[in-house]
Amino acid sequence: MIRSCKKVLLMTMVFFLIFPLGSVFANDANGWYHIPVLTDCHYPVKTKTTLSASAQERLIANKLKAIETLNHWSDIDFIAFLGDIIPDGGNETEWNHAKDFFSRLKKPIVAIAGNHEYSYVDNRDAKGKLALASKEQKESKYSKFKDLFNISGDVFQSRIVGRYLLVFLNPDIDTKNLVELNERQLQWFENELSTHPDMPTIVFCHAPLLGTQFNWEENDTNLPKKAVQPAKAISSILNNHKQVFMWVSGHTHTPPTVSSFNHPVNIYQGRVVNIHCPAWEEEPLWLNSLYLFPDKVMIRTFNFNTGNWEEKLDRVVFPNDVPVYHDVTFTDPLRPAM
Repeated sequence: MIRSCKKVLLMTMVFFLIFPLGSVFANDANGWYHIPVLTDCHYPVKTKTTLSASAQERLIANKLKAIETLNHWSDIDFIAFLGDIIPDGGNETEWNHAKDFFSRLKKPIVAIAGNHEYSYVDNRDAKGKLALASKEQKESKYSKFKDLFNISGDVFQSRIVGRYLLVFLNPDIDTKNLVELNERQLQWFENELSTHPDMPTIVFCHAPLLGTQFNWEENDTNLPKKAVQPAKAISSILNNHKQVFMWVSGHTHTPPTVSSFNHPVNIYQGRVVNIHCPAWEEEPLWLNSLYLFPDKVMIRTFNFNTGNWEEKLDRVVFPNDVPVYHDVTFTDPLRPAM
């Protein structure tokens, strides 16, 4: 069940790393967990932008200020990064910027890749287009992504946090679509769900589920190329495993200013809520945070430019209920002032 909340009271300094399995979380004793979701940061800024030079400088500075804000949030258990730190094709300069960006983030992180990490050649052509990379180029870029986050094995993985199974799906490099899972990863995904049939499950993926948005940008936001693929296979897996109740994604740069950000259209198969996370491509800068409680998950949206939570966008998902949208008032642990 999804509920937008009128009144809500919510209530780790570690090195930047991929934290190990069995980690102790900041909020273990309280029985709830805080997971901010970063995606599509495109740092420092895309070369193909309509922003003026001064606006670009301000945007870059505010991205770094946002990182400092996150560093001061004491209740973060880890940050989920859903890909696209690279602004364009991933040349050496862009990878160095990525290293600088994440070196500033003093929180644990679980990371998956986006299409800009490995899909394209290094630089745009004379017409401003990004050509698709060769297999060898993709493999090289994929290795750089894994090195950036100290990942030795597969990028896709699962974590048990409280009573929830968190599944992180990663785009494969041997597929034709920008965000597509190969057969090996699909089998792993289904096996994970089969192994934990009674655990409410949240899936993190760079791209959203097909059909969970309106066509709000250039009339193509909801086309297959903007959704995770293969759509039919993923639909079948989700249909067979009813414990999946939430899908968290980026890729489409969906901001809180469009109706697709928080709307019944986000509900897939009548029960899986797709949480669309905003990009850091232009201002204001927003971020979605997940608060995992034993009986519910709260989604809050923070505006870094104002320094405030957008309370009108607060949502609560109850994993055992049919998703609906209506108002509710409740009280949860008080979040410390920032």
